[in-house]
Amino acid sequence: MRYITYVIIPQKTFLSIAYCRFFIKNQATYSRQIKIPSHYNDGQIGYKPVTVIDVNAFYNWEYISYFDMPDTVIEIGQGAFAHCSQLSSVDFSNNLQIIGDYAYQSIYSINDVVMPETLKRIGDYAFYDVFYLYSVTLNDE
Repeated sequence: MRYITYVIIPQKTFLSIAYCRFFIKNQATYSRQIKIPSHYNDGQIGYKPVTVIDVNAFYNWEYISYFDMPDTVIEIGQGAFAHCSQLSSVDFSNNLQIIGDYAYQSIYSINDVVMPETLKRIGDYAFYDVFYLYSVTLNDE
């Protein structure tokens, strides 16, 4: 199996964030760092903001270590980063409102998390089985 070290998805070719895998010559290839653009071209109307990281979008992508989330994201879907065991940095969108159920389940490299002030809901078991999470900073509201 080969590993890509960094992926930037161009705005003009971005369609949606769903279950993400890259394949090169029939070999599954995983990226360690992901940067998602703030807008994508829908192919019809033009550019739209990326607002949701969908259900199971990066589920079991065990080699991802860093995810750059644009401030346009307001929701992280259920299980979006579950079992991404080497994810070590969680920098939330400054406009994030919802973290879905099991969104960050079974991650072993996160030590601390700072929730944005805009956060309204943390889903059930959102950080279940995150062994080394020692510090969670919540907003004032």
